[in-house]
This record gives sequence, C-alpha cells and structure tokens, in this order.
Amino acid sequence: MDGITFKETDTMAKKTAKKTAKKTAKRRSARSKVLWKKRSVYDKLRKDYETTKTGGRNSKDFWNPKEERSIVRFLPFVDSKGEEDVFVRDARWWGLDGNDKNFLRAADSWENDPINELKQYLDDDDWKKIRNCFGQKYLCNVILISEGTSKVNQWKIARLPAKIYHMAMDHIAGERAEMTPDALSLTKGFDFKIIRKKTGSKAWDVEYDLIPMSKSTKVTCKEFEVADLTTKVPALKMDALEELAEVLCEKYDIVSE
Repeated sequence: MDGITFKETDTMAKKTAKKTAKKTAKRRSARSKVLWKKRSVYDKLRKDYETTKTGGRNSKDFWNPKEERSIVRFLPFVDSKGEEDVFVRDARWWGLDGNDKNFLRAADSWENDPINELKQYLDDDDWKKIRNCFGQKYLCNVILISEGTSKVNQWKIARLPAKIYHMAMDHIAGERAEMTPDALSLTKGFDFKIIRKKTGSKAWDVEYDLIPMSKSTKVTCKEFEVADLTTKVPALKMDALEELAEVLCEKYDIVSE
C-alpha cells in the first residue's frame, strides 16, 4: 500500500467501522419500530387485565407503604384449591414496547421465563435495558392498624416490595420464626412495623425495614372477607411471552441455536 502508513490504514478502518455501526443502529431502530407495530401483544392483554381493576403500577385497589411508619398484621388466605398461603408474587415485564403502561406477567421462575433466556446472547448494556423493565412485588392481606400517627384499623390488600416480603418470611417462617409463634393469628397475631425512608431523588431511592412489635394491637375493624390473592394478579400468557422474546431477538439481531 504505497503512500499509506499503517497508522493511516488503522484510522481509515476505524472510521469505516464507525459508519457501519451507525447504519446498523439506524436500520435496527427502523426495523424494531415496524416489528413493534406489527406485533403489539400488549393492548389486548392490558385491556383484559384492567377488567380486574388492578392494572396499574399504583392501583388504588392496593395499599402501598408510605414514607412514614405503618403498622400491619399479616393474614393468611385460602385459594380456590383450598390451600392456605400468605403472599402471592406479582412479577411483570413493563414497557418493553416503549410504553411504560404496558406489561406482561413474568413466568413463575427465572428458569422458565423466555425473556430471561435472552441474557446469554446479549452484552451487559443491552441486557440491562431489558432487565430494568422487570418489576416484582408481593401481595398479601393485612389489617392496616395505623399509618404515621393516624389509626386506621382496616383490611387492605398490600402490595409490598421484595425486601419486605423476605424480611416478613424470615420472621414468620425463617431463622427468626421463634420470635413470632402466632404471627398469623387475627386475634393473637403479631403486629409488624413497616418503615419506608427516601434516600435520594430517584423513585427507587428507598429503604425499607420491617420490625415485629413487642405488643399486639386489638383489631377493631368491621367484618371483612380475606381475598384470594391468586385472582389479583394478571394471567400468565406464556405464548405472548414467547412471542415477545422472538421480537426482542429480531430487535437485537439474536440468532439462537
């Protein structure tokens, strides 16, 4: 290559690669928009789920801990199969089509989730974009005894973060279960204090703590029926999850064997 140094050749190659990357990104973006338009699996699912009146991130049908102390008592429920439980996992993929209000229920375990399987084919940055669309909460029946300094004494369906769930399970059935032998009794049960504290300006800058109370409060709320929480989460649409995974494969040029 007369008249061209190795350094100049290397520079030319980098410029060519940069131009090619920009064209590829532009082509991917255009193609992904078409794919999302053709394969919108969300609208019907979201409409179906909204009939249960529990469709939004901050649905009024759920109680969420506020930025102060709340005192609750956890209550077990019986599902349609006659089995008793306390918590129900509500895990969803949010906004993978660019609309933050659209969601699909995630599979019951990471191993069975077709979207999670894409992790092995993506670089860290692309997987992080997808993983950030995953949200997980736990539903439970509670007697909300008080919020801050206000007495409430009402039955609620609580929608709690995973950290509160793990701490509650530790006290109810884990290493510290001996501290709360009657934790789930309506009349003799233990009260738990939930503390929510903001640590920054972002919505996710929040810390939680769960503390069992030394004394139980007398429950004075009116008659209520404990809800079967399995009816309060969206239906699992595995076919839709698999279709969404295929769309993501095309969006990120994934060719799996």
